[in-house]
Amino acid sequence: MIGAAGLLALFWLVDSPRQEVAVRRVGVPEGAAGLLVAYVLQEKMAVAGLRVVRYEQQTLYDCCAATSQFALSSGHLDLAVMCPDAARALVAKDARFEIVGPVVVNADIFVVRPGDETPATVGISQKREYQRQMVADRFGPSCRATPMLHAAIPFAYARQEVEAVVVDIVRALSLTGSLHPGGNGRDLVTAVLVTKKTVQTDEHYQLFLREYHDAVEEMAEPAKLLRLLQTYASEQFSIGDVSVWKRMNVRFISPSASLPSR
Repeated sequence: MIGAAGLLALFWLVDSPRQEVAVRRVGVPEGAAGLLVAYVLQEKMAVAGLRVVRYEQQTLYDCCAATSQFALSSGHLDLAVMCPDAARALVAKDARFEIVGPVVVNADIFVVRPGDETPATVGISQKREYQRQMVADRFGPSCRATPMLHAAIPFAYARQEVEAVVVDIVRALSLTGSLHPGGNGRDLVTAVLVTKKTVQTDEHYQLFLREYHDAVEEMAEPAKLLRLLQTYASEQFSIGDVSVWKRMNVRFISPSASLPSR
């Protein structure tokens, strides 16, 4: 089982023992956006007939952090799932990358401390301006969005330094408080797929997109979504958590929905 802290997946795919190994490095964040990618790489790609020669995992806590940005700009990654702000910043300064499309909507939600339904301060992840806008849209200009290190948000909430926080739904389900959708009545893209332009014609990349598309359709079934959460996040998740997921309108999106069928 992979913890919800996130991972940087490095996977090797080959067609036959005589072929040169094709390396594709995929940056996967913590939270909802990383779960389906992990499932596709570990299960569906193998079923499709490709042999995973070796699979290494490293932690990638925050796509906006300096270490993650360096991994991308240095060319260490071929694909990455990132928040929209980090993705836009990357492609603006590095022409080798391109945003393919959204992979998750509405995964960032509000957790509000009981008794503080109109919070004065809300903790958000640093460098994520879309979260600042989320706070303004829901609570108005009098509520202050407080940027902080991504990993520090749950601790700030536990220490009552803020009355509410914006966190990924996987993290939110472990916090005490009332949960509220982040989109304020509209879909909010919370993660996108970014790739190097040079890999977009690669057959393995095309297969990855198709398998991801199939996985998105699978997650419409509550039982399969529950299995995903229990396998790649925590065994403690229940069907009740799936109901919350649905109520928050969190949905996986296929960036390749327009691709022709196999």
